[in-house]
Amino acid sequence: MNSSETTLEGRLMVVAGGGHFGVRAAKHAKESHARVAIVDINPKCAAAEYADRTLWAHEKRALDIPKGSAVLFIQDAVDFILDLLRLTTPDYIVPAVPGHLAGRVVEKCLKSKGFCPSSASSAARRIASALPQGIVLNTDEANGIIVTSYMQRDLVCKVPCSQPGDRCPTTGRVKAGPMHHVLSKALVGNVDLSRVLVSRLVSSEAGCFRGADLASLLADAGHFNPPYTLAVATSCECHGVLNLFSVSKA
Repeated sequence: MNSSETTLEGRLMVVAGGGHFGVRAAKHAKESHARVAIVDINPKCAAAEYADRTLWAHEKRALDIPKGSAVLFIQDAVDFILDLLRLTTPDYIVPAVPGHLAGRVVEKCLKSKGFCPSSASSAARRIASALPQGIVLNTDEANGIIVTSYMQRDLVCKVPCSQPGDRCPTTGRVKAGPMHHVLSKALVGNVDLSRVLVSRLVSSEAGCFRGADLASLLADAGHFNPPYTLAVATSCECHGVLNLFSVSKA
């Protein structure tokens, strides 16, 4: 996503993480007149420079953030997002924290509903086998995680990159299609419930997905009757990370 595709003006954007990528996203979002919520456990994080005020987790959070302003919330990003979703749905979420943010949110939400999510190792094995050869960078069956990319392990992406659909601009490698489409196809028939959160560029170095897509998945997961298998992925045109859960009653 960029300014030519979707306007950010007046939209509520959660920037989860105040480090390097969070700074890039927060700066661009403020300049685009979005309403920005930066979330980090460190009040002195790099993105604090772009916050107009700071609130702590125990303080009442005010969501009436003016356009073109940013508030730094000192709280764990997963907890913040789950708390926020009980009040409203953010327009966009920037995952700029270590690990797979969406997977962590889904896991904690399921536990809060009394479910018991565990790693779906057999599903990870099946899906890794169903993906095109050479795009799987890592399969962690024990933790139900798959990482995919059109980029080779020993190379790095050009920045900025427009993520063209036909081939990688760094390696010239022909793509099998947008990564989020490739992951969606591989999930069909291999899990009971799945969602690929499509990440679009919000700056040259940071991407975001729609808050409504995450909220929809959490609602669907809460209505499924265990046991069932669930997959959640975050993916742009070129890269993806996937969590696979086996959900049972606690």
